[in-house]
Amino acid sequence: MLAVNLGTRGIQPALDLLEYANHPSGRALSDLRIANGTPEPHNVRMWCLGNEMDGPWQTGFMTADDYGKLAARTAGAMKMADKDLELVVCGSSNSGMPTFGDWERTVLEHTYDRVDYVSCHAYYPEHDGDLGSFLASATDMDYFIDTVVATADHVGYKKRSNKKINISFDEWNVWYQKEHAESDEVNDEWRHAPRQLEDVYSVADAVVVGNLLMTLLKHSDRVTSASLAQLVNVIAPIMTEPGGPAWRQTTFQTSGRRAGWAGSRWRASPPPWPPASTSICAAAPTACPRRSPCPRPTPGATASRWLRHARARSAS
Repeated sequence: MLAVNLGTRGIQPALDLLEYANHPSGRALSDLRIANGTPEPHNVRMWCLGNEMDGPWQTGFMTADDYGKLAARTAGAMKMADKDLELVVCGSSNSGMPTFGDWERTVLEHTYDRVDYVSCHAYYPEHDGDLGSFLASATDMDYFIDTVVATADHVGYKKRSNKKINISFDEWNVWYQKEHAESDEVNDEWRHAPRQLEDVYSVADAVVVGNLLMTLLKHSDRVTSASLAQLVNVIAPIMTEPGGPAWRQTTFQTSGRRAGWAGSRWRASPPPWPPASTSICAAAPTACPRRSPCPRPTPGATASRWLRHARARSAS
């Protein structure tokens, strides 16, 4: 998936990006791609029309009505260039947005006949040591999906359309945003490759990721595209050190096992979960940046023991 910029740009820049990425040759921007060292088209088939356009943190955020009109015109132009593109219209940035539900209705009333997906984004942290509520995070994802599906179908019924709009849940994860916002990571310095948003995950975090994965699979009749955000270092299941090793966080183990159970084409053989050689934060001997240092569990340690330790750390 690629996203076009509808915050500070519009229809023509979207078409320019489409030409650069997908056109074979013989036009200015496709020839520029070839001159830049990529002779074959990227052939990107799925495109998002902006990103989190309801969010005041986004440059150029809009009302649902303004965005819906712009997205409809952009989608029409892109489909004229390539009728087989799959287009994603921006839904609410999370289920707690004040315009949630009404945003989807308004945007889809403008775009229903020209797009294929509506996007959902959701990030879940543990708040103030409330482990029980954190472990139930998937209930919000359930509610989020059910509400968006009902809203999309309502618009479809109003339009007397046989078409179904599916969901692209293209951002989801466990993310401790508040702790990063309060740290020194965000400042006015221009630093080279700063280390940012490097959450170190516990077993409790892995359990929540597993529950979210199961929820997505449960709704796979309508959630036909989903993307974990992100993959390496930034709120990620894989961590690296500059010039050093890479290792798997606890959330990687959950994803690996779930992929096998879901009948994925990925046939990796993940280690037994939880692996006896992995610390509760999967951070080797380093201290957890969110809480106290974590002892490395002994061989044969069980998931319940790890969760008890996670609960104890949450209370500390």
